[in-house]
Amino acid sequence: MKAGHVERLADHLSALADIVLDGANRHIAYAVVGFGGFLGNVVMGLVFGAAYRRWGRVMPLVVAHTLLDVVAFVGYSLLRGHVGWL
Repeated sequence: MKAGHVERLADHLSALADIVLDGANRHIAYAVVGFGGFLGNVVMGLVFGAAYRRWGRVMPLVVAHTLLDVVAFVGYSLLRGHVGWL
């Protein structure tokens, strides 16, 4: 492998490690909502971290997170008492 390829691979692995460690650190607080909520938030953190790394913009991620929260809140409010798994 050429030196430039090794450096780029190291940069990508370093960025991935940053995203994973930041996500793990941030999502420890979500462990109280159960494994499903924790896992969903880890996946969301990985996707959002990769999106930020690619585009370098935060506002679309803020909007997406807000929409996810609104849908979850409204969905729970509408389905509570109608389905057994909530």
